[in-house]
Amino acid sequence: MEILVGDTLYFSAYDGSSGNELWAHDTSNASTWQVADIDSGSGSSYPGHYMEILVGDTLYFDAYDGSSGHELWAHDTSNASTWRVADINSGSGSSNPGRYMEILVGDTLYFECE
Repeated sequence: MEILVGDTLYFSAYDGSSGNELWAHDTSNASTWQVADIDSGSGSSYPGHYMEILVGDTLYFDAYDGSSGHELWAHDTSNASTWRVADINSGSGSSNPGRYMEILVGDTLYFECE
């Protein structure tokens, strides 16, 4: 995953202690930080493995939180909040949103799930 929003690059990275998670790098001041530890602890959420798309100020992506499978997540770049949008395949199964297709039409995001 990598997507540029203004001067900030959002990407997936592994730091050796918190797994593969969502990170950001501000090109204007060279600062880098972990945006969210979605699969808390040493587990990996693999954000944006199948899908990543920017809609306005919000980045939509798939991620794994350790209990709900790979589901649809969002990060609002204007206020730095991150949340699971939906548990499409409820329970521990994965819906893998955007695995084969994602498209934005107007203000509606369409994506395929398994």
